Amino acid sequence: MRELSETTVKAFAWTGTAKAIEQAISWAISIWLVRLLVPEDYGLMALATMSIQFVNYFSELSLGAGLVQKRDVDDVDLSSTFWFLAASGTAAATVIYSLAAFIEGFFGMARLSDILRVLSLNCVINGLGTIPHCMLDRELQFDRKARIDIVANLSMGVVALTLANAGQGVWSLVCGSLSRNLSFTVQAYCTWPYRPRLLFSWQRLREVVSFGLHLSGSKILAFVYYNVDNLIIGKSLGKTALGYYYTAFHFTTMPVEKLSMIINQVNFPIFARLRDHAQSVKFQFLGTTKYITLAIFPAMAGLFLTAEGLVRYVFGSKWLPIVEPLQILCVIGAVRAMAVVIPPLLMGKGRADALFKYSLASTVVMTGAILIGVRYGINGVAWAWVLVYPFLFAYLLGLALRESHVTLREYAKTVAPSLAATTGMVIAVKAYQSAAGSMSFVGFVGSVIIGVAVYGGMLMVLHREVVAEVKAAIGMIKAQGYRVSVLMSNLVL
Repeated sequence: MRELSETTVKAFAWTGTAKAIEQAISWAISIWLVRLLVPEDYGLMALATMSIQFVNYFSELSLGAGLVQKRDVDDVDLSSTFWFLAASGTAAATVIYSLAAFIEGFFGMARLSDILRVLSLNCVINGLGTIPHCMLDRELQFDRKARIDIVANLSMGVVALTLANAGQGVWSLVCGSLSRNLSFTVQAYCTWPYRPRLLFSWQRLREVVSFGLHLSGSKILAFVYYNVDNLIIGKSLGKTALGYYYTAFHFTTMPVEKLSMIINQVNFPIFARLRDHAQSVKFQFLGTTKYITLAIFPAMAGLFLTAEGLVRYVFGSKWLPIVEPLQILCVIGAVRAMAVVIPPLLMGKGRADALFKYSLASTVVMTGAILIGVRYGINGVAWAWVLVYPFLFAYLLGLALRESHVTLREYAKTVAPSLAATTGMVIAVKAYQSAAGSMSFVGFVGSVIIGVAVYGGMLMVLHREVVAEVKAAIGMIKAQGYRVSVLMSNLVL
């Protein structure tokens, strides 16, 4: 267990460092792009991406996750999975290409069909790259995956910003997406040089699919209830309203999504190895929950408090309509931060069936809520999330507590430090803003500084044990030699 604990620390060190760098890159690129592009561009990209992802879930069937979770894997498993994914990815691209005109007509949005046809190439690229990616996860090669992530996102940023500055509009987002996926796949083969063999076994494939089907079904349903708002808004309110909503949702969930990638990438294979060790599973689940809430709770509270200043002085005045939905959705960002820890736990414990049932219930409930909320515009859709999603999370949390043998009291004690410190931060910033009056640029910067200072001070004074744990974790990371300088120097080399 000690060896696995050290592996976990190293995994979070590499993956966390990579995602921190990637997050900084993504925020910088996103803010720059928002200033160059218009809401309609984001509305078109949102609908195109949603369509591509939906079809892609049917083609990949979570076979990569099935290989990670499988106890023993050989060349027959890998080759069978590779050839199936290569064929299904090509089939998915063909379906999207063929239906592009129909989808454009359904939404009544010009240029959508051309965008879909180009983006359909991502299905082929992702299908071909699944094997080396999942094997790097299976072998816990998180340092190599970290370098791949950073380079892929840099590639996307360079392409997207170059084209946006050249006035290419939505095509900067399209080509940036293709660049990222292509870079990701090429690097994976260079890092884990897999060569498929002419082997295929339906029996072996069925063994992998047996796990992947429930998980894939869960992903498809999760995709539906996380994107049904875009579908309904795009159809009912048009691409401009969708562009505003999509941007607000993106900036409240992007930090959570980035952390979710870390959690899934690290915790899924870790939980798969720990499945028979109850205490270790409990420790891993609570520890991950504590650290993710320490990061996300203050981030969402800070975004809520400074939304008007952020939009006005960073995004530009043309984006002011997103202020209110942005603030509303900050609540969902905080709740989703707690939720992202749970799927890798259920997957690692082999409970993809439970995840599927949760996703099915969420799809039905959220679709109904959003159909009601859209009558009141994009703010109504945001409120639908706030009023309904916490109940769905409570159900998901119940599943996690049973599988990890954690009591509700233990869980509450885990999130208490971040919740208490965040509450203190909110009170201090609101007091400052009330005294300062309108949200000037100085008031915006002052709110950020005060928020960071008060949150850090609250933790150091009221929750010294948390600070000690963070320092200990940093010490272990340094002892392993996983410093940012090492990551960047290896990246350059």
